[in-house]
Amino acid sequence: MFDIKAILQSWLEDWIPRKGRKGIYNPRLETPFLANRMDVDQLRDILAAAEMGNTRDLFAFYRDVMISDTHIQCEWGKRKLAVLGDAISIQPADKTKPADVQAQKVIQDLIVTRKRMIIHGCNHLLNGHLWPVSLLEKVFRSSVRPGLRYELDRLNIVPYQDLDYTTSTIGSLRLWKLDPDGGYITGTAEDPDLNRYIIHRGHLLTDVADFWGGPFRALLFWWLMGAMDRDWWARFLERYGSPFIVGKYDPSDDAARKILTRAFQAATKIFGLVISKETQVELIQASSQQTGEAFDKFLERCNDEKSKLILGQTSSATKGSSGINSGENKQHESVRQDIRQYDQQVLALTLEEQLFRQYLDINGYTGSVQMTWGGVSSQEQTALGELMQNLAAAGLGLTDDGITSLSERLALPLQRVMPPASSRNAGPPTFSVRPYLPLAAPVVVEAGHLSIDRIASNGAADLSQAFRGSLAPIRRIVIESRSANECSARVAAYYADWNPERLAPLIEEALMAFAANGAASRSA
Repeated sequence: MFDIKAILQSWLEDWIPRKGRKGIYNPRLETPFLANRMDVDQLRDILAAAEMGNTRDLFAFYRDVMISDTHIQCEWGKRKLAVLGDAISIQPADKTKPADVQAQKVIQDLIVTRKRMIIHGCNHLLNGHLWPVSLLEKVFRSSVRPGLRYELDRLNIVPYQDLDYTTSTIGSLRLWKLDPDGGYITGTAEDPDLNRYIIHRGHLLTDVADFWGGPFRALLFWWLMGAMDRDWWARFLERYGSPFIVGKYDPSDDAARKILTRAFQAATKIFGLVISKETQVELIQASSQQTGEAFDKFLERCNDEKSKLILGQTSSATKGSSGINSGENKQHESVRQDIRQYDQQVLALTLEEQLFRQYLDINGYTGSVQMTWGGVSSQEQTALGELMQNLAAAGLGLTDDGITSLSERLALPLQRVMPPASSRNAGPPTFSVRPYLPLAAPVVVEAGHLSIDRIASNGAADLSQAFRGSLAPIRRIVIESRSANECSARVAAYYADWNPERLAPLIEEALMAFAANGAASRSA
């Protein structure tokens, strides 16, 4: 007889994992430190084993290189911080669909309530941009909060020693099962379930299997040569860093040679020499400075190659000869921004597909969201500012959709300081006085004479021609304002970012237009 309750619980646990994996990996069982005895032959053996699917030593060596090399660790930290330092923004996939708007609120609440956990998880997932892959385990729990059935309880890091590529016939990713008591790896493996795991690959090596090592593989020999260079340099300084003594004696004087030899032997004990006046002794200094420069340049070359792979440039780690505002630095910054944007976009897609979608489904929400990382560089901010000024000068402005897109890009809430153009073009509001027309329409001639006062109409017509381009909104402000104070305040608010020296005469001209407009309407 089937146990229906047990079957349902097993099915529910597979769909909504509420317990962690059976057993916790014991870090004391990891592969010992390999870097301190690494040489070229051993490194080739590790790579050959990894190409056959056994990546245990390879990933252990990756670990050793990362924690022992200050340059790699620093450069990799820069690349991660470029992503993690930006604000997370969640937007509806379609702002016109109520289901997507509701889904945005649910995921935004998840980001706020589990921010530390998600940032910590993203930090590990970003390893998949240098390592071949990175994995997180999702664990949920029942929720008592209104509108939620389940909450995200934990995001557990899956250690690289737990990855297996040997038991699959095609070399696909599998995970070793763990002993529930000792935490050691058993002899059986299982396929990772996307309901339980987040699997992230963020590098550009699309046609290379995971067990070949990913982009990190290209760093190994540069690390090895840099480490050997430091060792060779230390040995050279130990042997030739201090001056050595050279004594001169007459070849025919054996007694002088014996005395000089005994003096050299005693020099290490008494830190001095006792010799006759006729004996010649010199201190020879090795050219350690010039030879040291060769070691230093070789180590710098190794570090540059590491920086190029991780960050795409070397200017942030090495002081070059180019100036601060040189084109080379701008080009390097452009490369860094390209890498940052790609890292953010790929990581966002992984979270949308493997975390947010499942979180919405298990809580009964059908909408979709999109994740963006806010913040732009100083160069992008300057370019956006110049673009907005040029658009305003041409009499153009952003629509409501454009303001929303810009808010998402800047990760800042933006709002319009004036009513939308659609509402302004719909016609002036209804007041007790008739709408003002002279700035909005040409002067009308009836029965051979002007229908309004000549001075007012001429002034209004001139001002109407003056308010063009970026000043075009003043025409509508003058038409809709019901008092001089309101007109002045609205002009000041709309052009609040202008220099006060330019804003003062602009307000004065607007008030003149307001007065002329009122006089013309009363004369009409």
